[in-house]
Amino acid sequence: MTAQLLTPFARTPAADNSVWYMGHLFSFLADAADTRGQFSAMEILVRRGGEPPMHVHHAEDEAFYVLGGRFTFHVGDQVLPAPTGTLAFLPKDVPHGFVCHEETGRLLCLHAPGGAEQEFRDMGSPATAMTLGPMPQEEPDPGLMERMAARYHYEIVGPPPGATGRPE
Repeated sequence: MTAQLLTPFARTPAADNSVWYMGHLFSFLADAADTRGQFSAMEILVRRGGEPPMHVHHAEDEAFYVLGGRFTFHVGDQVLPAPTGTLAFLPKDVPHGFVCHEETGRLLCLHAPGGAEQEFRDMGSPATAMTLGPMPQEEPDPGLMERMAARYHYEIVGPPPGATGRPE
């Protein structure tokens, strides 16, 4: 049996590989299918105030490289300042979240192994422009969020770091 060779590619953020999710722009640069499941990569244009709740991934490690802006990552008991040019590693099974300190910021997000990117495809809507998306008018359906958490092996463990009164 011979191993299936991966196909080389180069991909940039574009409307045909991007979605709007919770007001942010997610551009899929490498899906798990592209890498035989080894990793996935997304560029995310982040809107301040729309950061995710504290959560725990049980199936993959996550890393963020700050392409633009200034962030703080909360990982377990650690508070990690992350200006442009910083890589933050968030191991699986450790609660984490982040705060964006500017109106917008840009992140390169990596998951290893890949697969977690599919949630954003499932929950997002196709981006019609390479800009921030519309902010949701209401909170996400709790039942849908529970089903997504179960499908993608994570759990929500608290509000976003900036909402908890924790230092940013």
